[in-house]
Amino acid sequence: LGLEYVKLGGLSGAERMAKYNRLVSIEEELAQQGDLVYKERRPPPLFPEKGREPSTAE
Repeated sequence: LGLEYVKLGGLSGAERMAKYNRLVSIEEELAQQGDLVYKERRPPPLFPEKGREPSTAE
């Protein structure tokens, strides 16, 4: 799929934890098949807080 990041929300609910566990198992399956390609690690994107615009330093 070419995804770099997946946003799931907090891991507090059973449904979210199930999604996370499924992603981990997919990663393991792809690694075993040799289909998983690791890219250069980058920091996660920054999201502004709700109601605040991102600041632009000049």
